[in-house]
Amino acid sequence: MTGPITAFTALLGLVVVLAMLLLREWRRRRTAELRAEVLFEAAPFGVLILDPQSHRLLGANDRVCQELGYSRDELLRMTIAEVDVLGSSEALRQRGRAHRIGPDTQEFEAQHRAKDGTVRDMLVRVRGARLDGRNITYGAHFDITARKQAEQERALLLAEVDHRSRNLLAVVQAALRLIPRTDAQSYARAVEERVLALGRAHTLLSQGRWRGVDLEMLANAELAGFLDGRAPRVVLRGPAVTLPAGVTQGLAMILHELATNATKHGALSRPGGQVTLTWEVPAGAPELRLCWTERGGPPVAMPPTRRGFGSRMLEVTLGTQLGGRLQRHWVPEGLVFEMQLPLNRHGTDMLHPPTGVTLRGPGTGSAGAA
Repeated sequence: MTGPITAFTALLGLVVVLAMLLLREWRRRRTAELRAEVLFEAAPFGVLILDPQSHRLLGANDRVCQELGYSRDELLRMTIAEVDVLGSSEALRQRGRAHRIGPDTQEFEAQHRAKDGTVRDMLVRVRGARLDGRNITYGAHFDITARKQAEQERALLLAEVDHRSRNLLAVVQAALRLIPRTDAQSYARAVEERVLALGRAHTLLSQGRWRGVDLEMLANAELAGFLDGRAPRVVLRGPAVTLPAGVTQGLAMILHELATNATKHGALSRPGGQVTLTWEVPAGAPELRLCWTERGGPPVAMPPTRRGFGSRMLEVTLGTQLGGRLQRHWVPEGLVFEMQLPLNRHGTDMLHPPTGVTLRGPGTGSAGAA
């Protein structure tokens, strides 16, 4: 009996050792699986697992479900071609072959359609693997939608700055040609004043990232320089209007010329004079209407017999650059300038509730209701 018992004992021991080895291997594999599951779900980017032949989705982590708006069960009933905007497996394979960066690795930018129909930009890195006797493909999907939008906005901003800079140079060139060359000192002073007017408009545009400038802010910036403690009030009244970049620079020049003329010859040349600038956007009319009214200056008898620099500058800026219209009225009480600027030409109709302010010279009080 000793022989059979010894053999049985040895066999039992062998079974126990094998069982322990199998249990250790199962625990090792289970630990690895748990570690992989944790990494899979904790990844700060979307992960999709798919069959490389059918492109059927086999796995999806929570991040990609959140980004695309699908539940996990919904994604696992879909193919990657139903998510990618390319829409066909052959197009996906062609893109993958064109962006191979290693034997089993591809990297490319893609666009994925979310459940709500929006399109998300993705940076995708794909790697093939073999698991449990079958080929699978792991894909890391980094949502770069915000980055792409920022790049587009930056490109548009640079293009806008480039366009407006060239436009600014054209305005300066036109001013240089129109300014009378009576003497070097007067010419230099006139050039400097116009460049400063454009500089103030440029500063406001930069502060608004070239998206537009509030008309009231522009008027304050351009007219404040003509006021001092002894000057009369300049009244601004009208609804809040956001001017596009294309209008801002030209209107800055117009306001500068009007104020310069009023200071030399009009209402601002006398202590009791006053200028009122009003504006409106009539209902149903795609245009901005401005009215510059002077009161309390020297009496106005009749229109001048010749056109001076200021008149030519207004006509060129308003008519040629901005596509607007100008009407002058020489009434005894003072000059009236009526201007119409088309809004549809410059792509803005951003309006807000009406406001009214009074601009005063330093030392006479702050802005208040007109």
